[in-house]
Amino acid sequence: MSRFSDSTAAERFFSAYDRVLGKWPLPIDTIDVESNYGTTRVNASGPADGPPVVLLPGGGSTSTVWFANVAALARENRVFAIEPMGDPGRSVVGPKTIRTVDNLMSWLDQVLETLVATRTSMVGHGYGATVALA
Repeated sequence: MSRFSDSTAAERFFSAYDRVLGKWPLPIDTIDVESNYGTTRVNASGPADGPPVVLLPGGGSTSTVWFANVAALARENRVFAIEPMGDPGRSVVGPKTIRTVDNLMSWLDQVLETLVATRTSMVGHGYGATVALA
């Protein structure tokens, strides 16, 4: 389900998204994680066997905002930059929406379990920091 009312706006947004993602200094593994809440896009970098670090952006932003930080974090860690549900980006909201803190935690748990990152360091800013603390 598209969050854009016209395809021209969507094309412009995702073109800008891809340009920012292109600033990532490392190869990116794009992972789409299915959950009860839809499809969550995760941009991953770093050694596959490194300790997991989850990056959660602020509200209204995407995982691409971490382009200036990912190289340092991914030297020894497997970095997972998660696109929040319902915000701009490449995650796609499913029929079940996140309406409560319990829903939010259920969504994040499902994503982390799929990534096999149930014990992880979490980094967030703004709203992402609030989610990380919860």
